[in-house]
Amino acid sequence: MKKPVRPNLYDYIKIIAIICMIIAHIGYFLFSGDNWFQVIGRAAFPLFLFLVGFNSSYRWRWNLWIVAISLQIGYIVTRYIGLHHVGITLIILINIALVRVILNFLKRQKVNQSILFLILLCAWILDSYVRNIIDFGMMALMYGIVGYSFVNFKRRWSSTAMLFMVSVAYLFHEFIVFDFDILQRLGVIVVVVIVFFLLISLGKENRNMKLGRLFDSLILFISKNALWIYLLHVVVLVILQWAFQ
Repeated sequence: MKKPVRPNLYDYIKIIAIICMIIAHIGYFLFSGDNWFQVIGRAAFPLFLFLVGFNSSYRWRWNLWIVAISLQIGYIVTRYIGLHHVGITLIILINIALVRVILNFLKRQKVNQSILFLILLCAWILDSYVRNIIDFGMMALMYGIVGYSFVNFKRRWSSTAMLFMVSVAYLFHEFIVFDFDILQRLGVIVVVVIVFFLLISLGKENRNMKLGRLFDSLILFISKNALWIYLLHVVVLVILQWAFQ
């Protein structure tokens, strides 16, 4: 496979996901009463998890597991000392790490799209049972599988149908988890629709988006260091939350 020219659409979508993630976390840590931060932030999760599957490399990453476990411990500690009162769940980074393990297994087994579709249906059924155990429940695996399908199979219509199904499932999931009012729910629908078409565009062609050496270097730096940006911004926001509590 020819190595893609970077930065490309994949990198820019990751930048959008990072921005939306930071907005959501600012709302979570500093403005917990304002759900509009979460409306915008609903774009981050599906973008990130689709990219996990679309990346096509699912090798074991020790740095991902170390950061995930460290933040999980920090999450439990901050809950214990009263910085937040949300029930303890496995954080999204652990979910991502587990999805990579599952996708690696599916790739080695050369699972076809029909089996992937059945896995999606089973995951959707199981979501209501695990959403209180791990962040975003089975939605992580579902979006990861869709990204995997787009990058590994030529039948785009099948992958598009999977993406549509998962997008609908994600809307139901978020409406259950968050206490959005009517206007906010409409906002979430708009966000998910925009995400849907962004991912369709990426699935169709991961096109080159070079704009100039300096800007390209910045985009690539942010894209390649998303894990450390996640860690840094969470630590900063926890400190700010503690300082202003």
